[in-house]
Amino acid sequence: MPPALMKFLQGPKDNLVDELFTPNFNKCKLYRRQTAFFQPSVFKSWGNSIKSIVDNETKLEILMAVSETNFKILNTINNLQTKEEKNKLLAKEANGFFEQCLGLSGATGDYQNRKRLIRYLYAKGQLEIKLCISCDENQENLSLSHNKLGYFLNESDGYISFSGSANESDSALMRHGEDLLVFDSKEAQDYESAKELKDALDKKWNESDPHNIVFKPTKEFIGKIKKISDIKDKKEALEITKEILEEMGVISHEEIELRDHQIKAIKAWDANGKRGILAHATGSGKTITALATIRSLRKSITNGSLVVLVGVPFIPLADQWLDQVDDFFGKDKKKEKYIFNGTIGCYSGQSNWNLEAEKELLLFQESLSRGEAHLSIIVVVNKTLSDNEEFNFLFNKTKINPDRLLIIGDECHRYALEKPRKALPEAKYKMGLSATPFNDVVKTEQEGEMDVFFGGVCDEYSLKDGIRDKHLCKYYYYPKECFLDEEEFFNWKEYLDKGDLNDEHLKDMEKIIDNS
Repeated sequence: MPPALMKFLQGPKDNLVDELFTPNFNKCKLYRRQTAFFQPSVFKSWGNSIKSIVDNETKLEILMAVSETNFKILNTINNLQTKEEKNKLLAKEANGFFEQCLGLSGATGDYQNRKRLIRYLYAKGQLEIKLCISCDENQENLSLSHNKLGYFLNESDGYISFSGSANESDSALMRHGEDLLVFDSKEAQDYESAKELKDALDKKWNESDPHNIVFKPTKEFIGKIKKISDIKDKKEALEITKEILEEMGVISHEEIELRDHQIKAIKAWDANGKRGILAHATGSGKTITALATIRSLRKSITNGSLVVLVGVPFIPLADQWLDQVDDFFGKDKKKEKYIFNGTIGCYSGQSNWNLEAEKELLLFQESLSRGEAHLSIIVVVNKTLSDNEEFNFLFNKTKINPDRLLIIGDECHRYALEKPRKALPEAKYKMGLSATPFNDVVKTEQEGEMDVFFGGVCDEYSLKDGIRDKHLCKYYYYPKECFLDEEEFFNWKEYLDKGDLNDEHLKDMEKIIDNS
């Protein structure tokens, strides 16, 4: 029998989006996929296909795995005695994963349009999400599901099946060295392989594979999404899609024009010795202010070469930074003629980030030795910063000159904790971003140390200022009620009065809240 006509796509040499996703999203009626990760940031990797998905009402069925960041949860579940206990706890945890998929947990940040659109698709039934856990044949010992496969079902009922290493993320499909095997069911020599992949995924989706446990969102969860989804119809969804494509730079829009308060903030930071905290309200454009500062600083230093380390508390916030940095400087480098190889994300879900980061910093040093202007930007999640020895050694190993290093601490109040703050490398330039740098008028000792580290508050822009100027992006508050008994209340009040940011004290307070 002749060999199969399958395609072997290797990123980043092959553009996985252009070769596979875009042409098939434009004509398919169903996209079924098993992947470790699925979040609103996926729209970045799908690019212009989002319009086809919304316009053609393409059905999206996503079978999501438990990512490695949730490995501890599986260990806890496996230590329970009965299958009933395990399933009960797993069902409870599943809702947390679903909330993350639809942008309900983690940082608020920017990209609200992506979250709004993904909730619209879910609320109208166009998007379905399930959680898949691998298990033994008795469905007792649970493990991470690492399978990554999918297929596009066309109007003619032909289908394109694929399998490989790529997850559903911008970094996997557009930047990293991921690969995919692709089979076309309409090609005779591909048919058996295409069908085998499709059948395997269908079996899991239909909950008939004994080696996988599948969880669906509860009726309460579905009702919650329908209640908060604020896009009323397809016409509005297409308008939001256009805005998303503009935000991502997929379709052209006017160059970002800084507002008065952003220009003032950059000048204040510069006058403060190129250090300081911007105490700007949520939704007032702190990220854009920071990007414009990077652009200005790079142009002002000798040879135009700069390394930027952005520290963030959460993975969703890191994903947002990656998208926005790549969009901003991908355009700027063409105009200003300097080297920018794309942002490196150092956190779980980013393949080989340690090797990629080291390689980028060594390339920076090579450019510097040749007299070529080079901008390197690394985004790190605080957990990696605090706990990963390999990352802590990175800047010493690559001999980055502190005089060419800018540290940006997003949600910088979190660096009041000593561990992540002391893990940051030495740097001449520092910028902190926070709507609330300090919990009270009187700073705690730890807050004072954080304040000194970043160079003090150099500019303020309050919520009142943003409302007055109409310079706030749209975002939503979701209050969560918490009821304490008398003893718990006074313990909590003592904590607030003391302002103690000790890790153990924080854990005690979290237990009080969790048990309330």
